[in-house]
Amino acid sequence: MKKHAYKQLLLGMIAMLIVMSISRFAYTPILPFMQQDTSMDNQEAGFLATWNYLGYLVGAVIPIFYIYKTKVIDLKIYLALNIISTILMGFTEQYLIWSIFRLISGITSGTVFVLTSNIVLDSLKKIQREGISGVLYSAVGLGIFLSSIYLYFFASVDSWKMVCFRNSFTGFGLNCIGFYERKYKYNNKF
Repeated sequence: MKKHAYKQLLLGMIAMLIVMSISRFAYTPILPFMQQDTSMDNQEAGFLATWNYLGYLVGAVIPIFYIYKTKVIDLKIYLALNIISTILMGFTEQYLIWSIFRLISGITSGTVFVLTSNIVLDSLKKIQREGISGVLYSAVGLGIFLSSIYLYFFASVDSWKMVCFRNSFTGFGLNCIGFYERKYKYNNKF
């Protein structure tokens, strides 16, 4: 049971890294390049962030009122939608479409954050290791740091779309590892 809880902690860290650093915080340093390459002004950039924040608010309360199947299945669905919305950002320069994708990204990020926290903290409680719960949230900081370093070296006006794709596919790869672990090693229990 202890080993299972630690695996859940690791999988939870991967989920947090995907939704908080790759789909959320990687956009802050990319935004100036998006503005230079498109006609987006500062006000529109601010509203783009606002749509994402609204999504977090909505996403954080969804699990309180609605679970589609189980927390684990819902987590997988929201992770997949998060990655897809991040990938699709690089396929368009339409502000309205970006706003929709950022709203979806916010909703899915907020929901994954809450579901992951709930699942992992319950698991740690069962083995009386609540004291290490902060390790779960360290993945957010680690992901922000790693994505910022990556963007420092690779983002430019000409490459911001490719950075969106690379970030998304990194998230997709990490998600596949998590899905494999959850599906085959723990009988679909996160």
